[in-house]
Amino acid sequence: MTPITSLERRLAGAAISASVAVFLGPLVWLPAFYQSFDEAKYLGIGYNLLAGNGPRTLFGALFLTHPPLWPATVAAPDVWFGIDALSWGHLLNALLGAGFILLVASFGWQIRPVVGGLAAAGCLAVPYLHDLARTARLDVPTATLALLYLGLGLLAVRRTSVGWAFAAGAVLAIGFLVKETVLPFAPVPLLVGILELRPWSRLLRTSGVVLLVAAAGVSWWFVMYAGYVHRVYRLGTQAWTLLPLAIVVVGVGVGALVAGSVIGRRERIPADESPASPVLSGRQSSRGRILAWGGAVAWALALTVFFGRQQELQGAGLFQPRQYTLWLQAWLPALWPVVAVGIVGTMLAILAWMRADERYRAGLEALFLATICSAPLTLLVIALGEPPRNLLAQIGLLIAVGAAGWYWLADALVRRVRMGTVRVEAAPATPPATSSELPARAMPPSFLVTGIVGTFLVGTAILGVHGLSHRTSGSGDARSVDVSTVTDWVKGHVPAGSKVGFGSLLGYEMALELAPHYPMVQIHQTLTTGDPSAPEGLGARGGPRIDDWLAVDVAPRAALQFAVFRASDFARAVSATGIRTYVYTIGTNTSVPSLVPALTPEHGFTLLDRAVGHPASGPPIESFVFAVDPTHVSFVGSSLYITGDALDRLLGQLEAAPAAARTAAANLLKRVSITDGGTRAATLMERLDRLARG
Repeated sequence: MTPITSLERRLAGAAISASVAVFLGPLVWLPAFYQSFDEAKYLGIGYNLLAGNGPRTLFGALFLTHPPLWPATVAAPDVWFGIDALSWGHLLNALLGAGFILLVASFGWQIRPVVGGLAAAGCLAVPYLHDLARTARLDVPTATLALLYLGLGLLAVRRTSVGWAFAAGAVLAIGFLVKETVLPFAPVPLLVGILELRPWSRLLRTSGVVLLVAAAGVSWWFVMYAGYVHRVYRLGTQAWTLLPLAIVVVGVGVGALVAGSVIGRRERIPADESPASPVLSGRQSSRGRILAWGGAVAWALALTVFFGRQQELQGAGLFQPRQYTLWLQAWLPALWPVVAVGIVGTMLAILAWMRADERYRAGLEALFLATICSAPLTLLVIALGEPPRNLLAQIGLLIAVGAAGWYWLADALVRRVRMGTVRVEAAPATPPATSSELPARAMPPSFLVTGIVGTFLVGTAILGVHGLSHRTSGSGDARSVDVSTVTDWVKGHVPAGSKVGFGSLLGYEMALELAPHYPMVQIHQTLTTGDPSAPEGLGARGGPRIDDWLAVDVAPRAALQFAVFRASDFARAVSATGIRTYVYTIGTNTSVPSLVPALTPEHGFTLLDRAVGHPASGPPIESFVFAVDPTHVSFVGSSLYITGDALDRLLGQLEAAPAAARTAAANLLKRVSITDGGTRAATLMERLDRLARG
């Protein structure tokens, strides 16, 4: 590998600085995206938390899916100082987005400076990252904290610093309290230390500090969660098991500190070893490699088993080929630059790892271990149909690894060209020089300038074109019209103190505008899967035998699931909450449009007002305001309203087991009403009829 020059360092540093400036620039002059339901939801949770009501949404429901640190962080400046919460959240996301680029660049710089410069410029070619930084969501902070933990953890291990270990543990705790997706990265610094043959006394000491600090930092959340639901967060065990778990964690942490001190008295560290410089792979033993790589694989397997049992998967498991196809179709268009360049670059990086010099290998191995440890989270995100915003940290690692691979290829080609110009003054029988025998020469300045500047300009162009074409979010203006129209109508026609109900789409955004003058509840769809043996072909296997589905649509992010309303549950919820006004919005795939035809006067719902927002592309976003007569809310004898896409998906699952599905098909045939009919409706009904007749 060619030697590092001061020119390379200056060019790489300039590229990193320029990349951060280009990333932040549009965040200043481009407007922030209109708030999403996540932003409105978390902001409401933050207000309730700071008011002493606990982690509750504006609808009064406990929100325990994630810790409440980010909601409180965003809401606090508004509560304490009157600073606009969303603007504060946008500022935090912008700064942490810049920090994300710096951290990705730092991982590349550890391989060599030019890789850091290329990685920083490569981040600009991911507009998805920039879009998230224009919001007050928690995804950019989560990813940045995960990468920051990796960086601090590696510093702690390589410098044998208790101070850096304390900082790494604190960041790990903060990252977990923002969103627990940082957890898969937890063992990476220890594994890297084992791989680099760091002394066990120092590894145990720093790892013990990280564990104890992180455990202390997150302990209050585990106690709070157990107090609400009498379970251990994410593990699902009884609340009393929290005590023995805490004893085990503290015991392991203290045991690591004690063992480190005992071993340290027996170890003899070579005098010439510098804690600040990595122990290169030439000194690594096969035992260290086996322990490190084996540990990463074991951790990944354990997480795969754990994630595969998550209730949200409804028994479908992590490995669903159809779901993977659906996810790629949905998100590949937004991520093709990082996927195409990053994956090819990663393949090249694997070649570089096998053939390159020790410094190159040491930097890549840390990134490879982090990727292996976090791979199960990638599988979980895809299996759940969640957006790739949950994988920003993994995307950052992919960019750094890909940059290293592409640079290695370019360097190898340059060396190959040089080999052709070598003139060996020797006998004719002397074989030609190989690339490994060439004298190490610095990379030509023209090559460095072309590579770094070219990558920076391409990334800037991609970001610039995307920013100009996405000055506002695709449906932001339409959603804003609906929110303002409906909330103005409610304020003008519904007495303050009257209870208002909302569906899922735009429910949080509208509630944020109406709080605290109206008590509000949310009555929204649930998710289920197809079951050929169920009375109407729908219902989680092993669950209740449901035969009164009211409205059905596809769950757009999960290939095997459906978004549904059950007639009896919906009627019971409306009556129990005592709402006299119900607002339901349709127009995106997070709603169930087939519910609207069921909300008629004969079922206790009278349409009072309607708002329509027209996005730049896609169907209009429509909000319906209904008056509710609680004495007449009943769906007995109602049709089962279903969209054509949902019936097509359901038939596909029923036709796979025709004998078991015959009864379900017959029951559906009596009740089904396709809400978006046309010529396709006749074909779907023919398929259903054939299935019912066997």
